[in-house]
Amino acid sequence: MHSISAHTHHFDALRRELVRELDDSEEQARGLRLKLTDKDNLLGAMLHREKIIDIDLNEDKGGLAAVNAHIQGIEARVDRLKKERRSLELMSQKHQYDAAADTLRLQVNDVNQVSSALDARVKSLHSSISEKVQSEASALRKSLQPAVASGMERDESADQAVASAASSVGFALVQQRARSLRGK
Repeated sequence: MHSISAHTHHFDALRRELVRELDDSEEQARGLRLKLTDKDNLLGAMLHREKIIDIDLNEDKGGLAAVNAHIQGIEARVDRLKKERRSLELMSQKHQYDAAADTLRLQVNDVNQVSSALDARVKSLHSSISEKVQSEASALRKSLQPAVASGMERDESADQAVASAASSVGFALVQQRARSLRGK
C-alpha cells in the first residue's frame, strides 16, 4: 500500500504543483490581459485624443487661412484707399489748374480787349494828330506868307509840304507813343 499511497501522494503533489502552475499561469494570463486592456484603453484614448487634436488642428488651419484672407482683404482695401486718395488729390490739383487756366484766359481776353481799345484810340489820335499837323503847318506857312494868309495868293507847294509833314510826323509820334505804352 505504500506504493499506492506513495504514488497517490506523488500524484497529489504533482496535481497540487500543476494546479499551482495553472493558477500561476492563469494569474499571469490575467495580468497580461489586464495590461493588454490597459494598453488598448490607453491606445483608444490616444487615438481619440489624436482625432480631437486633428479636428482642432484643422480648425486652427482653417482659422489661420481665414485670418490670412482677411489680412489680404484689408491690405487690398488700404491700397485701394491710398489710390483713391491720390486720385482725388490729383483731380483737385487739376481742378485748380483748370480754374487758373480759365482765369488766365479771361485775363488774356481782357488784356486783348484793352489792347484793341488802345489800338483804336491810337488810330483815332493819329488821325487827329495828322489833321492838327496839317492845320499847324498850314497856319505856320501862312503866317510866313501874308499874301497866302489873306487869301490873295495860293501856295500849292505848301499844301504838298503840309501833307508830307503831317504823314511823317504823325506816324512817328504814334509809333513812339505805342512803344512807350508797351514798355519798349
